[in-house]
Amino acid sequence: MTVVDFYGDYTANTICSLFPPTQTITPSNSLCKTYLLFGGTINQTTFVGLDCDGFPFDFFLEVYDTQIFCAQSIAIAFGDGSFQYLGGCPIPTPTATPTPTDPFTGTTQTPTPSPTNTLTPSATITPIVTGKQIGRAHV
Repeated sequence: MTVVDFYGDYTANTICSLFPPTQTITPSNSLCKTYLLFGGTINQTTFVGLDCDGFPFDFFLEVYDTQIFCAQSIAIAFGDGSFQYLGGCPIPTPTATPTPTDPFTGTTQTPTPSPTNTLTPSATITPIVTGKQIGRAHV
């Protein structure tokens, strides 16, 4: 586009658009899902399926083991384990809050508030002398 000033003595070429630039969209794999896998109670369980990139996988979990796993699809090839759909992938990891535990008893320790020493003001009598002593009083 050529731009000419009001008097016609200045011209400039520029690239101009009436439309705003389009946003670049970051691709995400909406096919990927999060699963909680359980290795079973009698024998190890073999899981098979497609990972988030579309490649086939197979692996096993030992008895009573659990694992969170992202995949497009998942199935059990062998064993008495199970899997549960948790949602999209990845699921945000919650931040753990440490709880103090007694190493000998295994019980949770609750901090005991320590007493704070506070000063209680006490009245003190300060004699004020405003003049000379003239005499003594007798009763």
